[in-house]
Amino acid sequence: LGLKISDSVVTGTNARCVAKLRAFQKVITDFVCPPAKVLSRELETALNQQIQYLIDCRPQSMAMGNVIKWLKLRVGQSPPHLPEETAKRQLCAQIDTFVHERIVLADQAIIMNLTSKIAPGDVLMVYSRATVVEEALMYAHKQGIEFRVIVVDAGARNEGREMMRRIDQAGVRCTYTQLHALSYVMSEVSKVLLGASAMLLNGTLVSRAGTALVAMTAHEFGAPVLVCCETYKFTERVYLDSICYNELGDPDELVPGPTQLASSRMADWRDIPQLRLLNLLYDVTPMKYLTMVVTEAGVIPPTSVPVIVREDAARAQLPAAQR
Repeated sequence: LGLKISDSVVTGTNARCVAKLRAFQKVITDFVCPPAKVLSRELETALNQQIQYLIDCRPQSMAMGNVIKWLKLRVGQSPPHLPEETAKRQLCAQIDTFVHERIVLADQAIIMNLTSKIAPGDVLMVYSRATVVEEALMYAHKQGIEFRVIVVDAGARNEGREMMRRIDQAGVRCTYTQLHALSYVMSEVSKVLLGASAMLLNGTLVSRAGTALVAMTAHEFGAPVLVCCETYKFTERVYLDSICYNELGDPDELVPGPTQLASSRMADWRDIPQLRLLNLLYDVTPMKYLTMVVTEAGVIPPTSVPVIVREDAARAQLPAAQR
């Protein structure tokens, strides 16, 4: 799993979180507690080793940090008087419930909430690829809503091409453009739909690099910006820029492809002593450039993020308080 995540075989925050939780389920199932030891303490030590290995393969996202925090809380709350097999079954069942309720059902609710905001004749702009936005567009098309999609893409991976291919096969009218043509096509856009890696406590959006430029351009043109984000991605952290905390991608992704490499000055960039290539994977978008956040709890303004974070924290402590 670590190699798949490191090589970008498993991409997307939701996919990575689900894959890691399934891996942790296998660790819990296979774990054997030493005699005269407490299961919760020994299991947490074993999980920490697996978690650290996955972090070494690729830095974890803030959403994955929330999931790991939740998992450790559940392990710590495991009653010590329960038989080992019973406790492990309960933990695996709680993981299944989390995946089903906080990711699968949450995405379905987001799709329904977002579809209600799409009107006939809309010109929708999406950036890169967000799975929940892609599924919402295909669902809205199946409901007979007539609209057009402009897919804006950037970066070396060009993930927007796969999204355009999928929605085009579904019969959605779409146009593909690069980020440098953003201001040219924004004048005809009626709504902007964005995915999210995390929502911060101050209402700031963390998403793929380039998202902030799309949101700020839409703000200048008066187009509303809707962010699709599951509530488990809401975090108590606060960032003011994308330099203090970010993930660095492979710098070679910024170098032209093999067909252009021979004639490119970047071919020998490693031999230039004062040159470094910086490939930031995420950026932050201030709250003032976001109109609404579409969640499974409803369509809320970015200022309501602290409320959701506080309610989730209280709900996480509820089982322990009841015992």
